[in-house]
Amino acid sequence: MKELIKQFLECLPSTAEDTIIMKVAYKQEEQQLFYAVVLEPMTDVTPEGDTHGHRMSAAEVEAAAHNYMLKGAKVKRMHEKPAEVKVVESYISPVDWVPEGGVMITKGSWVMTVKVFDKAIWKEIKDGELKAFSPGGLGKLKDL
Repeated sequence: MKELIKQFLECLPSTAEDTIIMKVAYKQEEQQLFYAVVLEPMTDVTPEGDTHGHRMSAAEVEAAAHNYMLKGAKVKRMHEKPAEVKVVESYISPVDWVPEGGVMITKGSWVMTVKVFDKAIWKEIKDGELKAFSPGGLGKLKDL
């Protein structure tokens, strides 16, 4: 298992001086890349769910990630107008891991990276005003 984690981490961008790590998101300054968890599956570590108290299974997170990519991977700023960013990576984390200086990214989490072309958006990311992805969508809520 340690070898699998090592191989996975070697595939991720380096945490050199040009990278700032924030909570579960980080930025690569030189390339204007922003990395963050989009959705995290419900686990013993995250029983409270997301900011709205909603919880998803790992299978539901994976289905949402795949559906998003199949439908064109469009990014909007604050769920409103299209943002001048492009999705360059989207994956389901195969292991629990912690980026250097960050917090736990849970196995089964949907992680996405965008390349930011808009200078105003990049400034908001650098200033910590924009620091996460917020998946929009419709779904059926059910009591657990």
